Amino acid sequence: MKKVLLVGNGSYTNRGCEAIFRGTKEILDKELHNPEYTVISYFNSDEDFNIQKKKDKDLELVKHYKVNRFKSRDLTWAYYNFKELLSKLSKTKYFHEPISSNIDSFDAVLSIGGDNYSLDYGIPKLFTDFDEYSLSHGKPTFIWGASIGPFSANPDYEKVIAEKLKKITGIFCRESESVKYLKSIGVKDNVYYVADPAFCMVPKVVEDIDSIVKSSSIGLNFSPLMAKYITNGDMEKWQELCVNIVKGVLDKTKADVILIPHVISSHSSDNEFLRKIHNEINSDKLSLLGDNYSAAELKYIISKLKIFAGSRTHATIAALSSEIPTISFSYSMKAKGINKDIFGKLYNDFCIEPQDMNAEYAINKISMLYSSDKQAKDILASTISEIKERSYSAAKILKSLI
Repeated sequence: MKKVLLVGNGSYTNRGCEAIFRGTKEILDKELHNPEYTVISYFNSDEDFNIQKKKDKDLELVKHYKVNRFKSRDLTWAYYNFKELLSKLSKTKYFHEPISSNIDSFDAVLSIGGDNYSLDYGIPKLFTDFDEYSLSHGKPTFIWGASIGPFSANPDYEKVIAEKLKKITGIFCRESESVKYLKSIGVKDNVYYVADPAFCMVPKVVEDIDSIVKSSSIGLNFSPLMAKYITNGDMEKWQELCVNIVKGVLDKTKADVILIPHVISSHSSDNEFLRKIHNEINSDKLSLLGDNYSAAELKYIISKLKIFAGSRTHATIAALSSEIPTISFSYSMKAKGINKDIFGKLYNDFCIEPQDMNAEYAINKISMLYSSDKQAKDILASTISEIKERSYSAAKILKSLI
């Protein structure tokens, strides 16, 4: 039996992190014939960790370990060098501490965080350090189903990480923009174009679905994270904009609208943010979905909508992989790349970038999709099966490399 180490994911309070794991397991189980998994994820609290272990009790051969969330948010070259020196002096262990005694037992090591290798959360030293640790033990080491970069905002570090990435056994990119970017910085020989593993997550049936969603319903997801990109961090201004969008969609479409949280972690809760929006709008056509649904259950609920629009990447993947016409509120390479791969030259019709995000534009785009969704349905019907095949192809490539 193969033993696979999965590193770098967050807790299931981010349903996207759960979707990545569930999709990855679905993909690898088929090709590697149900390997044994060890999962090392970072958490905000012991409570989150214990909840996740309970959620995976139904899964055989899954072992969980916890490390505390890494809180550095630096982007400067000087600070990077300082951290590098500290690391060498203190021999910081981070992810490798829980498995340092049995690292040699793994057949493959996969870094599965999705967008960890970017500047979105600061220099990704936590992850590149673990890659080096794994490689130093002779372990085939992969970045799995990820978006990479860009690092162009920090040219000095971009040169450093390009050399680090060249040493990785394989980089499985989930969209073509990352492949293009890696090629531009000289990383190409170990790069494979696949798709996000969450496209292959199997939905879990939710009973009494008719009481939750109608086939004519619109699903909306707004995250507090988007304030950083839309209103320069002004949360009140972003909330006001979201309220206006929801009011406009309700008025223009006359449809039932469901606000759908996809991340409920303490440091970035869609549920709390969406509740504030819900409380400001007096309409029996508007509802707020509870925060107790798993990633697979949310995918099932989203699959019953007429259309969906959202900011959380894996909420949009749940919709797109279910062939539900979707508008992505984009803020990074990943949304742009995924939409380009699905919609081709028409991707701008299904993606709103930060500089274009205003109430009138968003309302019109969502309303137009609601009234005329056939084009989107036709495109999704012709592309999603291919996207899923690319997700599954990653396991075949992985198997050939370990």
